[in-house]
Amino acid sequence: MQETKHDGVHLLACGPLPPNPSELLASETARRLFFELRGQYDYVVIDSPPLLPVTDGALLARITDGAFLVVRSNRTTVDQVAQSVDNLRQADARILGTITVANKPVKRRARGYDDSYYYESSKAPSAREKS
Repeated sequence: MQETKHDGVHLLACGPLPPNPSELLASETARRLFFELRGQYDYVVIDSPPLLPVTDGALLARITDGAFLVVRSNRTTVDQVAQSVDNLRQADARILGTITVANKPVKRRARGYDDSYYYESSKAPSAREKS
């Protein structure tokens, strides 16, 4: 365990990539490690590889309390989300929710909506719009 610059936050780095990461994550040793971490920390957050190219994330989700699905706005497709949810369900993983990660906003237009978070208007809101 390594200390970080944040009080009470520790990091367990993955180290070198083993030749069989999926087998390692599905092992009894991994289960014991997570059980021990649960006893030592209030929260254990595991950053796993993406769900679609490899099975590691689904294997981890199966032996933890649950998984948050991280989705990149303006990049992750509906089909990719559906396939990821299906992969987690097939692994008997509990889906805790979704986290949306923002990328750089696309170019903003002169006014109105763009393809990101921002909204602007050149007119002042009416009394009706304020309520």
